[in-house]
Amino acid sequence: DVLVQEKIVGTEYFVDTVSLDGKHYVGGVFCNRKIQKKDNLIYRKIDIVDAETAEAKECINYVLKALDAVGFRFGLAH
Repeated sequence: DVLVQEKIVGTEYFVDTVSLDGKHYVGGVFCNRKIQKKDNLIYRKIDIVDAETAEAKECINYVLKALDAVGFRFGLAH
């Protein structure tokens, strides 16, 4: 099991994938909407992002490269 995440200030995207034999399939691209309250981030809602937008394509490209870089071949990633 691997979990890699850093604190993100600002717009936060995430990509859900499933992989089989090293081939990755994208299930969806999402954007977290959050607000700052004192020292805490509060997540307000999650929006589905159209996979054809520039933002989604950039996220997908990055995630697929990251999956390959860590040798992820089978299973779900978020």
